[in-house]
This record gives sequence, structure tokens and C-alpha cells, in this order.
Amino acid sequence: MTLLHSANRPDDWPLWLSLMGAPELKPANQIEFSFSLLMYQAARGAGCRHRAA
Repeated sequence: MTLLHSANRPDDWPLWLSLMGAPELKPANQIEFSFSLLMYQAARGAGCRHRAA
């Protein structure tokens, strides 16, 4: 799993994982972007693994 991080909000993933009951979950990869670039990359599918049908 690859997590996309906002450079402006570094605590969002740890907080969310804690609230979901999985604070120990560690991603295989992490990519940090500025906020606007993060949204652009997420919209383009960065960090998503697509499987062929």
C-alpha cells in the first residue's frame, strides 16, 4: 500500500489510522506532496494499484 501525504498535514494518516483501530499499520511506500499537487496526483490515480480485469 502506498500512502499519499500532504506536506501541510503530516498527521492526517496517523490520526485516521488510529481512529480506524489500526495505528500499527505501516504502508510499504509513502509519497509526500504539496497540498494542491496531492489532489492532482490523487485524481490521476497516483498511489492506486489497478488490476487488469
